[in-house]
Amino acid sequence: LSVTLPLMFTPEPWDLEGRDWRELIARFERALSGNATAFFEDEALERIIEHYQDADDLRMALLAVNYALNINPYNAVFYVRKAETLFEMRHYREAYRCTEIAAIYDPSEIELYYLRADIHTARSEFESAVSALQEALERADEVELPNVWAELAQVYEEAEDFDRVFECLQESLKLRSEE
Repeated sequence: LSVTLPLMFTPEPWDLEGRDWRELIARFERALSGNATAFFEDEALERIIEHYQDADDLRMALLAVNYALNINPYNAVFYVRKAETLFEMRHYREAYRCTEIAAIYDPSEIELYYLRADIHTARSEFESAVSALQEALERADEVELPNVWAELAQVYEEAEDFDRVFECLQESLKLRSEE
């Protein structure tokens, strides 16, 4: 007995994506447990790490990022992902160290400056947070500049310097309107 689906039923692209996603995670977890040998491209590893970060499974996110770094220890994005995970775990010193390594491999990776600012802000080191974002302003492209100004506004908001918050938001909006 075979069943055929009507021709009008076709899986939605997100449906297939979800299945691929689950298969990727399952394959990774088998490789991690030592039950399988697998090769993962950097992009797949990034998706795996982000999956665990999004699920707030920081232990697995850290395992995934360490796995990725064992495969490709020169990938700045993996160091940024590790820094994000460590930051969420409140391991600020280790997170900052990861941003330093990421900067060696790719100083144009803007996310590392955001993380540095977040780390400094969490420790109420507002001047250092501003310095990190000023460096980001120097390195950012036209598309990223409005976001850097918005991040700077957040730091000033935490520091309760509301005049500067206004100035930064104004600059961010001005740059967005020029796009």
